[in-house]
Amino acid sequence: MACSSWLIGILALPCLGQTTSSPPLIPNTFSLKWQLKQGDKLHQELVTQQKSIFRVQGLLLQSSLQYRVLSSFFVEKMNDDGSMEVKQKVEEANLLQADPLTQPLVLPQLKTMPGTVFTIHFNKNMEVTEFLAPPIQGAIGRNDLGLQMASLMDRDGWKEMAEVSFFQPNRPLKAGSQWERIISHSWGDFGKWTGKVHYRYEGKQKSLHKIGYVLKVAHEAPKAGGQLIGKAAFQAQAALGNIYFDGDQGKVLAAEERFHVKGVLEINLLGQKTPVEMEEQQTFTLRLFGQK
Repeated sequence: MACSSWLIGILALPCLGQTTSSPPLIPNTFSLKWQLKQGDKLHQELVTQQKSIFRVQGLLLQSSLQYRVLSSFFVEKMNDDGSMEVKQKVEEANLLQADPLTQPLVLPQLKTMPGTVFTIHFNKNMEVTEFLAPPIQGAIGRNDLGLQMASLMDRDGWKEMAEVSFFQPNRPLKAGSQWERIISHSWGDFGKWTGKVHYRYEGKQKSLHKIGYVLKVAHEAPKAGGQLIGKAAFQAQAALGNIYFDGDQGKVLAAEERFHVKGVLEINLLGQKTPVEMEEQQTFTLRLFGQK
């Protein structure tokens, strides 16, 4: 349970005839910082679950997918100013669950995922300043109607999971501290999301500091003239998560995020503009472990 914590000054009794005023209460603030050095290595286990629903021409189409990715992070270079270069390598990728239509679409791509390497540059505040990635195929399948029925993590998704994994508050904290930062996420053929992430320090749960966050984002439609998608309009129904930071070890141990959207898009189907209702729910659960 989060509660305010204050340092209360102990006052000496005033001499007779003197008046004195109490000093102001001083907030008990603290910082959460990563403790990394060159050569450190960590592992990240990320489990992604996705459920999609499409309604088109009176038909209801559904897909479900759950997969696990194990990555290693290696601190390649630590600079004098506190910035660093980290290599992320996908070690394993496993399908945990998929419906019969989705399974053959995702299995080939999951098999090629191990060995993928990302180069991540962080500044001294553990903010990602550059994310270098090989070409990534996010959308990986369409059914006979031309609808996307399955997808794996896209480039911006990988970047955001790295930001969550190496999250560090950029200010001293106390109970109820709040702050924000600007974000942007490309959604490929479906447009993009822009807005802010709002953070709040929620206090300690056992030995871990909990930071909750809400993504307040707006959808921007794709450029007109696309071969498949003509128009698209979406709204985020829920976009939020939690990060759990171990202050003693100086690192994030776990995080979770949920992203639920609904919308309508217009697809070019056999030369006709066809409206499609779409709903998608994604959940991401990650944990960090190993040497630091």
